[in-house]
Amino acid sequence: MINENLKKLAGLFPAAIKDGQVDLEALIQELGEFEEASRGKYELNWPGKNLARQIAYTDISGKILRHIPEDSQDKETTENIYIEGDNLEALKLLRNDYYARIKMIYIDPPYNTGNDFIYKDNYSMGKELIAIIDEARDENDEYLEKNCQNAARFHSNWLNMMYPRLRVARDLLRDDGVIFISINEEELFNLKLICDEIFGGSNYLTTFTIKIRHEDRILKGDKDFHEVVEYLLLYRKSDAFVAVKREKDNTSIEDYIYEIVEKIDNPAILEIDGRQVEMFKAGEYELLKKTPDTNLLKRINVRGALKEGNSSGRFYMAHLEQYSDQKGLLFKVPNMGADGLGYRYFMTPETGRRVNGDYFQGVPLKRKDTLKIPYSNFLDFEAEFNRVGYEGGVEFRNGKKPVRFIMKLMEIAGLKHSQESIVLDFFAGSSSTAHAAMLMNAKDKGKRKYIMVQLPEDLDTRLQEASGTARAAIESAVRFLDSINKPHVLTEIGKERIRRAGEQIKTEYMDKDGIGNLDTGFKVFRIEDKNS
Repeated sequence: MINENLKKLAGLFPAAIKDGQVDLEALIQELGEFEEASRGKYELNWPGKNLARQIAYTDISGKILRHIPEDSQDKETTENIYIEGDNLEALKLLRNDYYARIKMIYIDPPYNTGNDFIYKDNYSMGKELIAIIDEARDENDEYLEKNCQNAARFHSNWLNMMYPRLRVARDLLRDDGVIFISINEEELFNLKLICDEIFGGSNYLTTFTIKIRHEDRILKGDKDFHEVVEYLLLYRKSDAFVAVKREKDNTSIEDYIYEIVEKIDNPAILEIDGRQVEMFKAGEYELLKKTPDTNLLKRINVRGALKEGNSSGRFYMAHLEQYSDQKGLLFKVPNMGADGLGYRYFMTPETGRRVNGDYFQGVPLKRKDTLKIPYSNFLDFEAEFNRVGYEGGVEFRNGKKPVRFIMKLMEIAGLKHSQESIVLDFFAGSSSTAHAAMLMNAKDKGKRKYIMVQLPEDLDTRLQEASGTARAAIESAVRFLDSINKPHVLTEIGKERIRRAGEQIKTEYMDKDGIGNLDTGFKVFRIEDKNS
């Protein structure tokens, strides 16, 4: 009963359960009371954490999502949403109508590499409160500030930005929902700790390692170590999410190449586990290797998990492994196997260099055409990341993620079998997530919907602060916006990306049945003061 109650409490307030015990102070804070902790505990602390929690729980007032019909596309029929404005405000406004409705969240936040722009939340809480976090902040109401590595509270500034956004995002997830967060090594471990607190350590599923560039594709020659990979954290809302498996073709017979020829008619008989087991010594049988055929056998080495993972492995370890010092013994065990042969061959190691034995099986009578196996937590998207700058038909290369990469995440999240789900990206950038959702719908006639949230960042201001490759990328984006007669604002790139991607998908799949019903539109909303 106690464990059940703890589980229920963790479902409501995951931050209040730490290492299987109730943290009463954290529970009180989850209920709305905020005081500094009076004693130590296992958790990540930083200056301003209590305020970050308070920001998450503070309702937004005086703001609305105002529809912008002139920027929308197919506004009368579309179910997709594009929101211009601060993502914390957007998440709180969305909470009113989308509480526990989002199947999947993907975000690619600033990595805090030392030159990233991060959100300033002083407009949300007031300058006298934000001063507790960072006394050095100025007094204007700008949304972004550059978080340099020499800042007094470099990591704290980033954590104070991320914590309330993730806390509100959790409220939007369905019970069977998941969140993916891209990150690099700068804040990976801090992000993992705050996600454990927000979503609950038991809801951590894995950290994917994503290969994004080749080992020899050096970006900065002065670095001691070359960054080839990024990381991706995966959390579920609750245990209502059941991890899907990837399907592997199981029709191949290329491994069925062995035939065993018994050369004697009177082998030794051993009584093993209630069975009359025939034993052949080396020279009393012949092992032949032939062209693959359904009438031949597959050789399987009894090692690793197979020692206990199936009945053949367990039988070998329990009864035959003791004969391993006698090389090349062959055992014919009756009444074993699902291949219709009526027996199964086992063999001890043939030479001193081999450690484990083998068994031989025929093609199973009830073999399925596909196997369901776990996804690997290493994903190689080097080629896609190398070409990502050309995707979507818009010029914006900073942090752009490949469409196929995001579609893979949708697959892992179970969206192949949840075709009317809602996907949310509240660091939308160039709207790769919207592109991926539309493309998946085109492929399988799904009706998945997306919500994109992006701050209307002034690219001219960003350009003044940028240097090197980042500056070149922003200059390219500005030239692109000039070419389509749009203001130099990041949201214009995101909206144009969706328009172009929609047209591209419809053209590419024009012969596919039902493509005319594909929703490639979006309603634009802008966060504004209620009385403006």
